[in-house]
Amino acid sequence: MAWVGWWLCCFCLGTMPIYAQAEESASTRLVPHQVQKTDTIRGLLLRYSCVRSMTQYSALREEFRHANPQILHSGHLASQASVLVPGTRATQGTACLRADTVQVVRVECEHFGAQDCVRIYVDGPVLPEVFLLKHEPPVRVVCDFDQAVLLSDIPKEIDCAGRLIQRVRVGHEDTPVARARIVLEIDPALAGEVEQTFFEQQSLFMLTVHEAKP
Repeated sequence: MAWVGWWLCCFCLGTMPIYAQAEESASTRLVPHQVQKTDTIRGLLLRYSCVRSMTQYSALREEFRHANPQILHSGHLASQASVLVPGTRATQGTACLRADTVQVVRVECEHFGAQDCVRIYVDGPVLPEVFLLKHEPPVRVVCDFDQAVLLSDIPKEIDCAGRLIQRVRVGHEDTPVARARIVLEIDPALAGEVEQTFFEQQSLFMLTVHEAKP
């Protein structure tokens, strides 16, 4: 079966990820919001807009990034702070995605010549917040799935034995909201670009690390 996915973004290890502009953009306005303790970026976007696809979600996420450049992921949402949330005129409807809790069901490593990849399977529509941690080796690519839990049999550490992705660590938080965290430990001497792709029909999120060009 052919898989049809769409590209989210590609970033170098020296930069922060930038979401690609999606095709399904809707007319939006920026709505002021006072952050509550249990807020997440995903929850805010789905509250203020009727999101019908992950493509549309990605476009709204990019708008949120531009409106709030200091907030790189949900962990940066400070209680009682003010943010601007892109909102569409329609906020409810049977076709609108809901901010329900989803489950990460499988995590796999694969190797293809000059690239390594990690496949993350979920059971519902959710895209992670992806960011880098570089303050101490190894360099880590962090994927936070807000309002997501882990299937109990997923191992906490996965030895990828790859040239670029050395190991994957899996964990979760329960408070203030459920959050599944997938961390890729990267060899910065060899790794170049990190590409994100989401296959919506399969609910598959894939991170591909490409070898740095000489």
